[in-house]
Amino acid sequence: MQNIEEISTTTKLLILIDDLKNVSFDEILRYFSFSKRIVKTNLTKLINSGYVKLENNIYNITTQGEVWLDEKLLPVSLIDKNIKRTTYLIIIRGYKKRSFKTLFFNALKEIGFVSFAYQILIGNAENLSKINQFAKQFNINIETIKLPEFNPNYVKYYNLKPIEEFYKKFLFNSHEILKDNRFLLITRLRAKILIYNLSQYLSKDPRFNIETIEISNQIKNVIKYYYKIKPLCYR
Repeated sequence: MQNIEEISTTTKLLILIDDLKNVSFDEILRYFSFSKRIVKTNLTKLINSGYVKLENNIYNITTQGEVWLDEKLLPVSLIDKNIKRTTYLIIIRGYKKRSFKTLFFNALKEIGFVSFAYQILIGNAENLSKINQFAKQFNINIETIKLPEFNPNYVKYYNLKPIEEFYKKFLFNSHEILKDNRFLLITRLRAKILIYNLSQYLSKDPRFNIETIEISNQIKNVIKYYYKIKPLCYR
């Protein structure tokens, strides 16, 4: 089963810093209801990760941080680029350490793959580059099988309940944002955070594919509202 959570406090803070470019600690507190302790802890994580730099009490996003955020948006960017995702089976043929195999499995599950059978995962991807990167990183010998077409029976391997619940929440929040968008910065941040969350959930949804989108009317409705709130991210 998939373990899906909405984007973290750390990611929300990085989105804010990316949006404002130059922001002080007090300004960050103004836009979020997090405690000072939580904000400080997560800002330290961002600095230690190399995603944010602190100079003269001002926080700025780094190039590394921008790249990291861009990667988070890759799933939703497929909508704009009209790129097809392919269904793959990833078979573990050999590994050096059991712990590395676990890390490899976890990395693939982060991008939407789930267990299919013993040492086999199934999932959708636009290409194999990320999968091959993980295999090399964790020293895993894999075989990849490209499935000819998406089979609705594959859905049974996924936990769709949290995905469906998020889509309902996404549609509700989209309506709210579109109804009340007087405060441009707050609206922009709400829209951005909602889209980052959407990207995370789409990456875990096996039905999200340009060729198989007809499987879910709900996904079609979500995409329609994605196009409605996307312009608010740039106001």
